[in-house]
Amino acid sequence: MEMFVYLKRISWILLLALLACKELPDLKDFDEESWQADKMGCNAQRLAAIESFRMNKEAMMGLSQKQIMQLLGKPDEQNLYRRNQKFYVYYLRSSTCEGVSKTAERAVSIRFSAIDNVTEINID
Repeated sequence: MEMFVYLKRISWILLLALLACKELPDLKDFDEESWQADKMGCNAQRLAAIESFRMNKEAMMGLSQKQIMQLLGKPDEQNLYRRNQKFYVYYLRSSTCEGVSKTAERAVSIRFSAIDNVTEINID
């Protein structure tokens, strides 16, 4: 019985290690550097890349916060939600940019579960 408990624990540790080592996806036709350089979307590079971002949404599902930051850079906003969930917000056009009204503001929001995995990606 004791051996069974030991093997069960080892199995869980190996499973968690495998899940944590998920490789970054290769995002097709997506320029990560220009996305990361366009803070708050003020240079319209993120807005120009939205179609390639949309095509790669499924590849980002299940990634961790760290992996998303490696791909997209530091988010423009982080919002905490109930039950230890979190949202990263990347502006495509922010009202803080010159000539952009609050009603013209657009963003990508990425929702993370309590176990640090992307569960939802919305483009507003």
